[in-house]
Amino acid sequence: MHIFNKPSTIFVEYSDTFADCKDSDNIDIGNCFYEHHIYQTGMRYNQRTIGSQYDNDSTNLVFGLVSQIQRNTQLTVKLRLLELNTDNNDKAPNNLLIGNPLTKIAEDITQVSTTVQHSHKNWRYTVGADFSQSTYQNDIKSKNNFNASLSIEYNF
Repeated sequence: MHIFNKPSTIFVEYSDTFADCKDSDNIDIGNCFYEHHIYQTGMRYNQRTIGSQYDNDSTNLVFGLVSQIQRNTQLTVKLRLLELNTDNNDKAPNNLLIGNPLTKIAEDITQVSTTVQHSHKNWRYTVGADFSQSTYQNDIKSKNNFNASLSIEYNF
């Protein structure tokens, strides 16, 4: 696809990590795949999540655009809508080894991010920025974050 006569890709990603499990009363519960009652570390190893980067009981929707704006320059823009730890529960909130490493409580995040990457000979320069807003089910004030980055690489 071409946008403004530039080769571009538009994409949509969706994932849902809330496992369909039942308790002894046949009621849907979370915390049964990433936080399994038998396998204490679930789908985690050394405080890192295996599988989805958003860990357990989360949904995410990402809209993105990647465009080649010049011969050696690429633009990426993403809008992320994240619902993290939707059941607002962590099996082990005080245990870093087996608890949710991303968020101990329910958190909804809206994030816009962009990067521009330019290559010249063996060098690659990347400039990025993202803005996010987090809201919480608990009585915690909403939070805004802004991050900027610069990366310079030399490839042999």
